[in-house]
Amino acid sequence: MEDAHIKLAQDKAKWDAEQERKRQDLLTAKKVVIKGIDIPFWDLVSLLVKISFAAIPAAIIVAIIWGIIMSFLSGLVGIVR
Repeated sequence: MEDAHIKLAQDKAKWDAEQERKRQDLLTAKKVVIKGIDIPFWDLVSLLVKISFAAIPAAIIVAIIWGIIMSFLSGLVGIVR
């Protein structure tokens, strides 16, 4: 039983030390400035095409949600009149 308490105390001490190390890392973090990105042209074109295709279903979902909200609000205005 006493061994279990010692083990728990050691684990807590390790955890506390790790948390303190992480806190110190955050306090001493350095500022990073990106001055340029070298991306080949066709890789960039490929990325932009994929983004545009991914935007189509997102736009459809947003339009459906917008339509539902507008239908609900127009129903409220109709009830008030």
